Amino acid sequence: PVFTLYNPIKTGYNFAGWSGTDLIENTMNVTINPATLVNMVDREYEALFTPSEDLLTITATPTEPTNGTVRAIIACLDGDLRVEYRVGSNGTWDMYASSIAVEENTVIYARALKDGIVVDEESLAINNIDKEPPVIEDISVSDNWRTGNKLLVKVTATDNNVIYGYAVSNSEAVPDKDEFKTSNDDLRLDNELNYIWVMDVAGNATYQKVYAWDISKNKDKEIYALLKNDTEMIIDGTGETASYESDKVPYVIYKENITSVTIEEGIETIGSNILSDMEDSKESVNDTYLSAWNSMPPHKPCML
Repeated sequence: PVFTLYNPIKTGYNFAGWSGTDLIENTMNVTINPATLVNMVDREYEALFTPSEDLLTITATPTEPTNGTVRAIIACLDGDLRVEYRVGSNGTWDMYASSIAVEENTVIYARALKDGIVVDEESLAINNIDKEPPVIEDISVSDNWRTGNKLLVKVTATDNNVIYGYAVSNSEAVPDKDEFKTSNDDLRLDNELNYIWVMDVAGNATYQKVYAWDISKNKDKEIYALLKNDTEMIIDGTGETASYESDKVPYVIYKENITSVTIEEGIETIGSNILSDMEDSKESVNDTYLSAWNSMPPHKPCML
């Protein structure tokens, strides 16, 4: 009878031919016909394989931006091979046993070995770890700043990734993620202390404290004093500000820290003691008074 060796299949490998008796080079098809054999000896043949491209695979979760841990998993289709990995190009090779915890962006390398010889290699770049919070560059009064009894502000922020949203709270505790909204120019502030938050898509969040006071003289019009970073004050709205006793001005406790005051268009009159407690503290504040004088309607602000 004539014998034909059928090409075998091995998961994770490609058949590369036969080697063995009377074969000078790897042969894809072997047929044995006893009638034509010159040497009647025992014959041995070995199937040869090369790894397929997907012998080793590396996967990582999560795949979306995160400020936490990424776990990498290495899979090998041949359970008889030794699988090793290293973290980063300068890392040491270790035997793979379980998922790899990754805390910073890097590259995971994996290799499969048979009898000490590398038969397959794979790598995966981990680049979705982001632990840098956004940077709040500016907080200003929104163009559409009035809504009921609350002040609307606009936040300008930057991030090395993508900004997820903005929120306002009354404490240093990070708001729930569903409290953040994508719009940055209609954040509503309450009177007194507000924490303005910015979060990026990786979950990093930062805040800036902002104080807001209603200093309107007439309640049918609204004027707010906005204090940022305990140093920068903006007075915005329409109409006349209220008058106060010198020690009753809402933000009097910050007067020594205030380095700049901006009085926006629409302010008709500055009431008594609104700014007088600060007039000798900083030259820049006095410069603001002159600017306010030149921009106001004909009636003279009483403190000037």
